[in-house]
Amino acid sequence: MINIVEKQKCCGCQSCFNICPKKCISMVPDEEGFLYPKIDSTKCIHCDLCNKVCPFLNSGGPKTIIPDTYAVINKNPEIRKKSSSGGFFPALMENIFECGGVVYGVAFGKNLETCSHVRITEKEQSVLLMGSKYIQSSIGRSFSDAKNDLERGVLVLFSGTPCQIGGLKRFLGKEYSNLITVALICHGVPSPNLWLKYLSAEEKRFRRKIDHVNFRDKKFGWEDYGIRKKGKGIDKFSDQLQDPYLTMFQKSYSLRPSCYACSVKEQKPQSDFTMGDFWGVDNVLSGFNDGYGTSLVMVHTKKAQALFEKLKTSLYFRDVDYLSAISCNKAYLSSSLLPKEREEFFGDMNSLSFKELAKKYCRHSFSEGIKSYLKKTFFWRAFKTLKRRQKQ
Repeated sequence: MINIVEKQKCCGCQSCFNICPKKCISMVPDEEGFLYPKIDSTKCIHCDLCNKVCPFLNSGGPKTIIPDTYAVINKNPEIRKKSSSGGFFPALMENIFECGGVVYGVAFGKNLETCSHVRITEKEQSVLLMGSKYIQSSIGRSFSDAKNDLERGVLVLFSGTPCQIGGLKRFLGKEYSNLITVALICHGVPSPNLWLKYLSAEEKRFRRKIDHVNFRDKKFGWEDYGIRKKGKGIDKFSDQLQDPYLTMFQKSYSLRPSCYACSVKEQKPQSDFTMGDFWGVDNVLSGFNDGYGTSLVMVHTKKAQALFEKLKTSLYFRDVDYLSAISCNKAYLSSSLLPKEREEFFGDMNSLSFKELAKKYCRHSFSEGIKSYLKKTFFWRAFKTLKRRQKQ
């Protein structure tokens, strides 16, 4: 394997790290905080397996088949409240556990400083994987662990970004009837270093440790979500227009270089399901959105369709037109735009305080400020409710 020079060609899926027979590849963070493979040339046997499993270097063919597409809401309101959108993934996890399976997904690490893929075996652990985590997760040895489960005949559900699922499938090298994969509709993955800087600044501001974070709290509804931080004596909500970390993410400053040129989005989906927020659902399906979250679910395989049939008793769902559904969900097909200030942003991230960084890159327009203020009032929610009713 040649050491990567063009960082746009490495998504950090760690399939090369998992496949190496000599364990001569390690994942090392760069100055932006993203992990890249480093090869110990003294151990490398030039088998080229690392190149063969890379989802960026190997095309899966173009998107040609239009999938069955659904708007989905979990019937359990408590589950939906804890979910980022409509609660499809918790329903999927519950089915897997009922069948004696295991689930791999993203969870926070100790002190919220990292995110990584973990293996869970019980329904009670599902909350660890629920909700969006706006940090790039480390796969670690999860691909290898999942393969061991699959070879033993264990039912496995594996969730991740499209590039992570692509890396997993290439690592496995064959189809498994006992594997279900779920890819997220992905805007991009933010820098772990930026998250650490933000977390440290917030704990310094509160003078207390933060022990729980919800990136998609629905205090003012699903579409007007914000980030909630909790700890001893802390319960702070900031809407998406107020919070600088969310702003940097939404403006695409903090993303991995490969996220601006994601070749995986152009390829045939490698997952059984794709899921995400159904933004623009009111334009596609009048009267379905109640303001508390709707999932957009695409079914790519016969295996996934059979499983979806089993889940229907726990879901409210509607068939929707695929092209209409993705019209307001462009992240499914398109990479994030590269901001012209990105290089300057990361230079500043390593030299400025977080407060200084936020002041420079998180300016909002007057109208955005007014909207942020209005969202805190009763009148805003009443207006949104009336608007939805008019569409019914």
